[in-house]
Amino acid sequence: KTEGSLDEGNEVTVDGELYIKDPGDVHYRPEVNLNSFWACVKSHVRDDIYCVVDEEGIEHEVERRRLRLRKRHTICVAHVSDDMKHDRFAMKTFSIKELEDVESYMRENFPNDIPAGNITHLHLHSDNAATHFKSTGAMESFTSFTTSRGGTLKCKYIWSFGAPGHGKGFFDGMGG
Repeated sequence: KTEGSLDEGNEVTVDGELYIKDPGDVHYRPEVNLNSFWACVKSHVRDDIYCVVDEEGIEHEVERRRLRLRKRHTICVAHVSDDMKHDRFAMKTFSIKELEDVESYMRENFPNDIPAGNITHLHLHSDNAATHFKSTGAMESFTSFTTSRGGTLKCKYIWSFGAPGHGKGFFDGMGG
């Protein structure tokens, strides 16, 4: 959200969504603005100017259009199935359904953040539990997922593995 009024104490990112662009370059890849920073709204100065304080306590007067309101949204997804296999086919089905739900939520609540109509960068974290999540079939699922969204030039998919929790750890969200 880069428009509308902000309240004292709101957390914002300054220039966080602005990219360094060179649209004339055929091999254009956007780069994140490394000069962006997190801040907290101190006051509304005038018109569309806000006073924000960065993490070092330095005050900045910034136009509203450059401030991105930071607000956490949590979406909980659970799947119930009679199928006890939980193999790569189940994983693929559940992953696609979850992504569709998240994209629908984004289109309804944040249409400016999903201009192409779908998510183009996705990071999946696995607790490294069973080998069926790291099989060639699972890799094929994510390859076909990327291909179905325009290929690697239009869709990035990152899959990382952490410590196994088997439903008991931080990475397991609701507790598995």
